Amino acid sequence: MSQQFGIMVMVDVKAALKTKDLQEHVYLIGNMKGFGSEHEGTNHLVSKVNGTYWYDGSQAGEEVMNWLAIDINDLPRSVQRTAHHKSKTIESVLSKLPLLDNKNLKGEKAKQNKEDQLVDLRNHLQESTLGAAGLHISNDAKTGIQSAWPLINTKGELVEKVAGNKDDIVYHPPVITNITGEAVDLGIIFPAQYGSPNFSTEGWYWCATVNTAHEGQFSYTVDVTLFDLIEETKDAPAYWKPVTMSFDASILISRDPMKNGFTGAGDSYLPI
Repeated sequence: MSQQFGIMVMVDVKAALKTKDLQEHVYLIGNMKGFGSEHEGTNHLVSKVNGTYWYDGSQAGEEVMNWLAIDINDLPRSVQRTAHHKSKTIESVLSKLPLLDNKNLKGEKAKQNKEDQLVDLRNHLQESTLGAAGLHISNDAKTGIQSAWPLINTKGELVEKVAGNKDDIVYHPPVITNITGEAVDLGIIFPAQYGSPNFSTEGWYWCATVNTAHEGQFSYTVDVTLFDLIEETKDAPAYWKPVTMSFDASILISRDPMKNGFTGAGDSYLPI
C-alpha cells in the first residue's frame, strides 16, 4: 500500500521578492525524517523514500509525495476568515445609520435627504470594504482576475489602502505552479496538480507518485508564484503582481523496507 509523504514549503515571501531570490528564502520541512531524510528545515531538503518490495524483489507499490506552500509571515486561517468582523468597517457603517433619521423633516425635503444619505452610505460602504473584496491579480493593474485573499494587516484588520500600510500587510500566499527537473525527466516522480478546498492555495495543491524501482538520488525543481503588492496611484488601484521563482530539492530512493514512523516497527519486507 502506498504511503503519503508531505513537504511544507515555507517561504519568506517579502524577503524573496525584495532580493529576487527564492532559493535562499525557502525552508522545506517533510515528514520523512524517520526514514532518513536529510537537511530538514533548510533550502536543500533531500527526501528519503524507502521502496516497497515483495520477497522476490518486485515493486509492491508507489509512494506519494505532496507539497504545500505557505508564507512564514502568514496568519492563521481563522483570523483571515473573520477579519471583517474584527475590523472597524462594520462599526463605521453603523455610525452612519443614525443619519437616516428624518423625524424633523417632512415631504420632499425628507425624501431628498434620505436619498442623499443612502448614496453617501453606499459610497462609504464600497470604500470601507476594499480589503474584504480583495485586489486584482494582474501584470499591469488594467486586466486580471479578482483574488479572494482579503487585504489585511498583521493584526487581522482589514486595510482600506496600501499606501502607508504596505509593511504591515499580510501578503498573498505563494502558489506552486509546476514541478520539473531530473526526477521528472527520468520518470522517477510523476507530478500533477489537484483541486483542493485549501483557502491559502487558491484551491490547488501538487502531489506526485514515486517510482521506487529506481534507486538513487534525483533532483527536481519547484516553480512558485509569489505576489508582489503594487501600491495604488492616482491612475490605477493597488493590485497583486505575480512573480514566478523556483527552488531545487532532491529525492533519495532506497530499497530499505518501509517502517512505522511512530514505533519503528515493521522493519522487514512486506509479506506475500
